[in-house]
Amino acid sequence: MSKIKFIFYYSLFFLLFSYNAFATSNLALNNEHINNKFSQNQNLNLYHDYKNNSYSHQDIKLKSMSVATKYIDWDKYDIPNTKPVTGDAKPSIEYNETDHDWLSSVWGKPFSNTAYFGMWTRHYQQHENHTKSNKLLAVCYKGYYLGSFINSHGDRTYSLGVQRSLYNDTFSIFEVEAGYRAGMLYGYKRYLRLFGTSFFPLVQLVADISLGNFVTQVSWSWIVFTIGFGYKF
Repeated sequence: MSKIKFIFYYSLFFLLFSYNAFATSNLALNNEHINNKFSQNQNLNLYHDYKNNSYSHQDIKLKSMSVATKYIDWDKYDIPNTKPVTGDAKPSIEYNETDHDWLSSVWGKPFSNTAYFGMWTRHYQQHENHTKSNKLLAVCYKGYYLGSFINSHGDRTYSLGVQRSLYNDTFSIFEVEAGYRAGMLYGYKRYLRLFGTSFFPLVQLVADISLGNFVTQVSWSWIVFTIGFGYKF
C-alpha cells in the first residue's frame, strides 16, 4: 500500500512540476515577443487598464482574447505616456526608416525656383529653316513649369508641365541640379502635332549649373540640344 501511495504522490508531483515548467517557458516566450505585440490596439488598452488598476491581473488574463496577453508579467513592462486606444485610432510608433519607394525616386523633388530667359538650340538633323535663337521666357516654381518661346519653325509656342529634380550636388563653387521636364507643348503649326492638333507632349532632360543665383541651363530632347540662362529666386 505504501508503494502505491508513493507512486501516486510521485506522479502528482511530476505532473505539477511539468505544468509549472510549461507555464514558465510559455511566460518566457511571450515576454520575449512583448514589444512587438504591444503595437496591437487590444494589448495597449489592456495594459493601460491594468496599470491604472481598472482591472486586476487575473481579470486582464480572462478578458484578453489574444495569446500575446496571456501569462504576461505586466509589471515588468513600463510604456510611458500610454493612452487607451479608442475607435479606429492606432497608437503612434516613432521610428526612422529610409524610404526606398521606387516611384518616389522616379518622381523626384521640385526643381529650384528659377526664371529662365533666352534659349538657343542645336538640332542633330539640320534644316535650313531651323530657328536657332528661340527667345525663351519661362519660370519654374515649386516644381511646375510655364514658358513661351519661338520654336524652330518660327511659331510662337507655349509649354506647361512639371520640372523635377533627381540629382543635386556641389562642385567647388558650382551647384549642379539635374532632372526632367514633362508636360505639353502648344503652338506647332507643322511637324510636331498630336492627332492633327497644335498640342504635342514635352519630355526633356534638363540640368542647371548655378554660380550663386545665376544659372546656365542645358537640356536634351530627342534630336534637339538647348542652352539658356536663368536666375534663381
